[in-house]
Formats: sequence, structure tokens, C-alpha cells
Amino acid sequence: MEYFRGFSVFFDDPDCVRNLLLASLLLFSSSFIPFVGQMIVIGWAGFIVREAVRGRLQPVPRLDFDVDLLLRQLELGFKMMVVRFAWSVVLFFPLIVVWVVGLIAAGAFSSGGSAGGGFVLLALLCGGLLTVAWCLVGGVFIWLAALRTAITGKLGDGFAVGVVLAMCRTLFGEAVLAAIVLAFAGIVLTALGVLLLFIGVFPATALVMVLQAHVGAQLYERWLDQGGDPLPIEPLPEQALQRAVSP
Repeated sequence: MEYFRGFSVFFDDPDCVRNLLLASLLLFSSSFIPFVGQMIVIGWAGFIVREAVRGRLQPVPRLDFDVDLLLRQLELGFKMMVVRFAWSVVLFFPLIVVWVVGLIAAGAFSSGGSAGGGFVLLALLCGGLLTVAWCLVGGVFIWLAALRTAITGKLGDGFAVGVVLAMCRTLFGEAVLAAIVLAFAGIVLTALGVLLLFIGVFPATALVMVLQAHVGAQLYERWLDQGGDPLPIEPLPEQALQRAVSP
């Protein structure tokens, strides 16, 4: 797995600075107009996934103030956010309810003296470990579900429970390791962005999304290598692959 392939591919493109500045501007705009700029950048990352799974790393799909292109990226970003949000509610809301009920019960047990306190401590420890495990499984599931929607552009593919579960079983170890590497990269890039008077946080976020797009494409390739069914890849609009800067 080439975790940092996205860096080399992105910065080899003549439009890299322009794309990074526009992605940063769109992410910054979400501070004033919630979600819209963020969804466009998510859709742009989805375009990068599609080209990567086709094996076409160059040119990098571009960002531009082209209304049709922005709307197509916004549409895909919206679909990917819907998939992520819906599965987050399904997978994690019950977990919150269980913890609230458990903490109420823990308060009742702890009044039973040292024996009750020891039981509560053990229960909290076990609950914490189970929560971490559940978050890992849920996080991988949501990532792969959104990845399927990024490739096909269809909401239904993100909600194909059986296939997403099969992908989780096949790719779980590699996906968890990739998520850890991406999280570390995100922490480092964000810290550097904070040092630049917080202005660098937005390009750092965009770069992490580029990395995640390329890692997601490689996970999909592993799925195919393991005998998984291929997905129909929705073609990009023509203007997404036009260069703004001559090589």
C-alpha cells in the first residue's frame, strides 16, 4: 500500500497549486456557508478516486469556478456525506444510548460500597474496549460505503449492506492500518497548518483528503484482487480533466 502516493501524484500535476488554493478557499467558505464548500471538495476527492481506480493518475481532476463542474462535484459530495451521516447515525447512536444507560446504572451500583465500585470499574473498562473495537469496525464500514458511492455516484451502492460487510471482512486489517497512517499524517499536517497562523489548516485538510482518496482507490484495487465484484465507474465531466496550466 502506497500511503503517500497521493502527495507525489498531486504535486506532479501542473495545476497542483491552483487546485490546492481553490480547495482551501472552498473549505474556508464553509465557515460562513456551512457544508457547501466542504461538499464540493469531498466531491472533488471522489473524482480523484474514480480516476485512480481507472489507473489514470494524471491529470489530477481539477477544481474550477465552472458552474457545471462545481454542481457535479457538489452532487457527489452531498451523496457521500449522506452515506456517511446515515451510517454514523445507525452505527453510533445506539452506542451513545447504551453508554448513557450504562452510566446511569453505574451510578446506582457504585452506591453499593467497594464491591459495587469494583464492578463498575471493570464494566467501564470492558465497555471502553468494546467501544474502541466498535468504532474501528464502524469507521471502516462507513469509509468503504462512501468509497463505493464515490466510484459509482449512486447512493444505493453506499447502502448495499451485504457487499460493504464483505469488503470490511476482506479489507479490515489494511483499512485500519491505512486509517492510522492517515490520522498521523493529518495530525502532522494540521499542526503545521496551525503554526502558519491557522491559515494552513485548510490546505492541510485538502491534502489529507487527497491522500485518503488515493488510499481508498488502492483498497478498492485490493478488493478486486481478492475476487470482489467490480463497480461501474461513473465517467467524469470533460471539463474536470482539462488543464488550467500548460505542463
